[in-house]
Amino acid sequence: MSTSMQSSLLRTCLVTTLSSEKESSLPLRVGSAALCLGSREIISKSDPQILHRVRVRLSAFLQSSKTDIKRSGAELVSALTSVDWESIGSHGQTWMKLLISILEKRIDDYDTLDAVVQAVMTILFRVRNKPSLIREIATPHIPTYATALLALASPESGVLTVKALLIALPAFHDLICNFPNTFRPFVTKLMNSIVYPVLNSSTWTGTAVESEVESWCRKIYSSIYLTFPKDQLREWQIAFIKVIGEAHKTISQIFDCVIEESSYTEIPLGWDLSVNAQSRYNSVLRLEMLFRLLQSILSTETKRPVQVPLSKIVELADRVLDINTDDVAFIETSERQDRDFILTILPVVHGNTYSLLNAVVNAVGQSMLPHTERVFSHLKYFKLTPSSPFTIPMFEFLTSYLLTMRIVPEDFTQEITHVIDIALESVKTIQDSSTLADFVSHASAFISQPPSELKIPVVNLLHAVIVTMPDLPASSRSSIDRFALLLHNNVTSEEEKLLIAAVLQPGNSIRWSILPMVSRKIPASELLGGLIHPRFPPMPKRKEEIEATASTTTLKLLQDLIKRDAADEERDGNDEEMEDAEISSNASFDDKATTKPSGFVEDIAVISQEVSGIETKTDSQKQPTPEAEIGEPITAPDIPETIATSTPGLPKRAAEVETEEKLYAKRPKSDDDDEVSEIVASTAGKAVVERPNEDRDAESGMPVERNASEQEADVTDDEYGEDEDFEIPELNTEASSDDDE
Repeated sequence: MSTSMQSSLLRTCLVTTLSSEKESSLPLRVGSAALCLGSREIISKSDPQILHRVRVRLSAFLQSSKTDIKRSGAELVSALTSVDWESIGSHGQTWMKLLISILEKRIDDYDTLDAVVQAVMTILFRVRNKPSLIREIATPHIPTYATALLALASPESGVLTVKALLIALPAFHDLICNFPNTFRPFVTKLMNSIVYPVLNSSTWTGTAVESEVESWCRKIYSSIYLTFPKDQLREWQIAFIKVIGEAHKTISQIFDCVIEESSYTEIPLGWDLSVNAQSRYNSVLRLEMLFRLLQSILSTETKRPVQVPLSKIVELADRVLDINTDDVAFIETSERQDRDFILTILPVVHGNTYSLLNAVVNAVGQSMLPHTERVFSHLKYFKLTPSSPFTIPMFEFLTSYLLTMRIVPEDFTQEITHVIDIALESVKTIQDSSTLADFVSHASAFISQPPSELKIPVVNLLHAVIVTMPDLPASSRSSIDRFALLLHNNVTSEEEKLLIAAVLQPGNSIRWSILPMVSRKIPASELLGGLIHPRFPPMPKRKEEIEATASTTTLKLLQDLIKRDAADEERDGNDEEMEDAEISSNASFDDKATTKPSGFVEDIAVISQEVSGIETKTDSQKQPTPEAEIGEPITAPDIPETIATSTPGLPKRAAEVETEEKLYAKRPKSDDDDEVSEIVASTAGKAVVERPNEDRDAESGMPVERNASEQEADVTDDEYGEDEDFEIPELNTEASSDDDE
């Protein structure tokens, strides 16, 4: 697109969509205007006067008395400032004042408030690394902006609304990450009025466990250490330990009627807030939220390495896992209803604990190895129950642990074997024996397949066990191999990894290999093809497999290649037809009709000349040397390459056959010739026929040259065929006489 055309687009947008006469229709056309103002090419090559007029119009939109016009103006300001630095430098302060004034008016239109906050966030994000713009735009307006956000998120009535929180919380998080020093005076009010009430309220964690509000509050709590002026890493650790203390207090509220075997006296302090849980169920929901908060802190990236209080996390998990359904002891004065509730929610709490341990392993890595005994001691109490909520989290934790540590102490082989047996039992295919399945029409209706959300973690766990435990007992390893081989034909990527690992890691206790069966199971696997055919090129995939696994870009590229190949083949076919037409038009009626190409006759002529040159040598040149008479080997004469590598399918010429016979006659005889003659005679049932004596000179014993007619007579019909019309070239005797002279 030319520069003049790009400039005309901005001019057209100004006189049509952004004109004052058509201001009422701006909300309907704001999308096209945002595309024009958000294009870097159009803005960079536009007329400065036209661009200045556009900026003035946006300021007028923000000052409009209509709410929808203000919203459209905020959206256009966000689009323009995202691509144009000059607009930020010239009108950034003006737009910040106008946008913040809209927030301070506390209008009820949340869509307009969201557009205004997004525009302010765009401007602040663009200037975060520019010291001059920070001093001019960010620092003077952030206090007013933060105050307006706090008033929006926590009104005087004290009732938190979801729409207002979803607008304000992302803005607070950006201010903490990009401008922590400027936002420091507002941290205390933010935590006490918004973050702690949301995290401590059972309303948010109950009805919206994975809500966006709770997610943003967890992100803010994980990043709040950035606002402290000194020793930020220490503040991060303190915030982490406070969450662990709150989790301990919540556990005490849930299991107050349970007699715990171990005493936990050194429990860290939590938040300095008193949380009054209305019921045990609300306490369980709060404990789930606290575990998710710990996972969020562990997964949030820090600017510098921090020291994770690993021992306190393991102690928290150990306290929860010690309370199991087999040997739980209740207080005698506890009610039956409380006992039943604890036994019901105990698997849920265990599942949340294993999810926390999984996040810890992914965060700290092999630093978890010293705590293996304390964590693995609870695996022996693991039992298979239908749709148990802690089955999948436990499988995922054990998979992450094995792949991270790459080593398992031998003392815990029995515990892991116990988990493997339960995992295989949980994904066992069950067929109803009481009903006769109709295998012809719908056999799968009578077979119960395990759910995919359970099968995938089990497959990943078995893969981790095969890779990291070569000393697994033979019974467990054979069960894993059997499960892998009995998978359905539509093998997924996880199942393919399991089959390949079973082939590459046979184990120390196994004396067989399942490679032949795996090769029949996944014949189109690229990894397996490299094992079976290591020196072959990659095996090509079928069209169905490529379409199922390839991306949209790859499929488009393949379609283009197929179309190009088809066009090339069609063009080559047209060229061949044109050449055939030219040859047929140029052919003469006097020539003999033949189907052989034109170069074939020329090749025959060249070969005939070379054969004639060999066969016209004089007798003196063919005489054996004295060394040959003694019995030394005689080297064969140089045969032209055109004869040695004759065209396959053509019969041997007479001169060529004669040359081979002469060379065979000149070779020194040995005792083996008699044995070969006897074997041939006994096999064929008749004696070996030698050449007649008339072909040799009586005095010298040398071969006598025969003419062309005699040579042609020696060639049998069986060798050339009765219908083959092949001409023997005439020997050039004149050339041989010239050589003698």
